Amino acid sequence: TVFVGGLAPEHTQEHLRAHFEQFGPVKEVQVMTDRGTGKSKGYGFVTLDSPETAARALAAPSHAIGDRPVEVKHAVRRSGVGAGVSYGVK
Repeated sequence: TVFVGGLAPEHTQEHLRAHFEQFGPVKEVQVMTDRGTGKSKGYGFVTLDSPETAARALAAPSHAIGDRPVEVKHAVRRSGVGAGVSYGVK
């Protein structure tokens, strides 16, 4: 799973999926939103099909969704945090 930061408010899960599919199959995409407003928090997570696919994405020198540069980092799953799945940046 990779963390994607610096998303524009208009970026959707489909934008992230389209960008990361160039590195290989994408299993899941999640853009984090504010519970109250439903607006994007400006970051999300992309789960790729294998560690090798994630390594290809992380090895890219830069990433941009549309014309906007975004930050991509390795995310690690945190255990025992709340009722849902939680990730941290490595």
